[in-house]
Amino acid sequence: MSMKFLLILLLPFMITSCSTVFGDDNQIISITTQDLDGNSIKDAECTLQNDEGTFYVRTPGQMLIKQACGNAKLTCVKEGYTPATDAEIEKSHKGSTWANILFWPGYFVDRISGSACKYPEKTTFFFKKNTES
Repeated sequence: MSMKFLLILLLPFMITSCSTVFGDDNQIISITTQDLDGNSIKDAECTLQNDEGTFYVRTPGQMLIKQACGNAKLTCVKEGYTPATDAEIEKSHKGSTWANILFWPGYFVDRISGSACKYPEKTTFFFKKNTES
């Protein structure tokens, strides 16, 4: 068997798992909080939960999270305010993941490790002001 034939045969396995090998499975996300009128709300305490763990930040701020291929849930609290919307952050696939579809073992490795997916770089959580009765 020639060396060239062997290289061609092994090439698909050598380049699989592109995101796992060449990417980072951590991501920085910026979190801001606003009221429904668009006014910035500072010092809200936020928690992001995904399949890889729970992460915390005080707004406005950034958090370093471990990526996962499931959606993330963002919860924020601030005295005098109640959440105005549900905050599920949807994941998307990284571009390098699509190359792995041609070499399917790499796609599954990247999905399991979480490095195939990413979240938006910026997220805003909305509050509404509590009204006194």
